[in-house]
Amino acid sequence: PSKIALSEVNVGIHFPLGPLLVVGDAVAGAARRDLALFGKVYDPPAALAAGLLDEVVAPDAVLDRRANEVVAW
Repeated sequence: PSKIALSEVNVGIHFPLGPLLVVGDAVAGAARRDLALFGKVYDPPAALAAGLLDEVVAPDAVLDRRANEVVAW
């Protein structure tokens, strides 16, 4: 199963400033704090609820979902 996290935080590596600034712009509120300071690991439904993902798609439906987006684009 997929997991969403800042893995560097969980192993004690300092997270680089550039990517941290991107996280700061892309992730809001408690999710930003939990990712960057506490190393929280999100499963897909929790990441969706926290605003880290736009949608969750079943693994066997990913290619069809993306193909439909390309055709619509």
